[in-house]
Amino acid sequence: TNWILGQSCLEDGSMFPNTETAFDIQDVMNLQTAAEFPESGGRLEAHQLCLPGQVAMSMICAQQWMVKKSLMGVVKWVGKMNELLSVVMNCMDTDSPIPFRAKDFQSYLQRFQGGVPPPDHPEFIPKLAWPANAKVKASDVTAEPLRGCLPLKDPSCFPRGAENVFESCSECCNPKHGPTGFGDCWQAAFSFERCCQSLEPALPPAPPLPRAEEAAENPCRGQEEQSKALAENLQQEKQASEELLQSL
Repeated sequence: TNWILGQSCLEDGSMFPNTETAFDIQDVMNLQTAAEFPESGGRLEAHQLCLPGQVAMSMICAQQWMVKKSLMGVVKWVGKMNELLSVVMNCMDTDSPIPFRAKDFQSYLQRFQGGVPPPDHPEFIPKLAWPANAKVKASDVTAEPLRGCLPLKDPSCFPRGAENVFESCSECCNPKHGPTGFGDCWQAAFSFERCCQSLEPALPPAPPLPRAEEAAENPCRGQEEQSKALAENLQQEKQASEELLQSL
């Protein structure tokens, strides 16, 4: 609660949290459009603003004003959260390390349908409190370039707030550079093995063993089936490896 109350959230939601940047959804839409053209600098600006992170911070600000018993503050920040979510809905889960899912925000927004109780009502806080627990994302739910980053294997590899590209997980562990990421990142004690999650595809499950009664009826049958299953698994592994190499 102390951390939530320590964030800078204007009650009217006119500024992005902890900044002096005006919070205007039209500016956000323009920035999203500019991000499609790297030469405009829009992609860098969008990256620095981190729109999925701003969705989460809008929720934090709504919680702050809930604690302060300001219905206006809650409604303003929930409105901002809804606007931003409409922009990043399709990339909230796969392209962001934020430990909440798009469906968590959608579920929370449903609480506001039909109105909310006044601050002095006993249901004010129970109804408006954020219900979901943070859940660290794993590499199987994220897209490149975050696939080698989540969950963060060793936080000391990538200092928080670093602007150096060689200290960026999304760049250093990006599979576009090859099976061991961006080689220029690895100096001294830092290596791909230490800092990045494996980029190898998951292996198919092992074939089930034959039941004892089946093996007794035909001792060779189990071996034949296992050999056939093994050959199929090897073929699947070969195909997965070829697909991985083609994508790098």
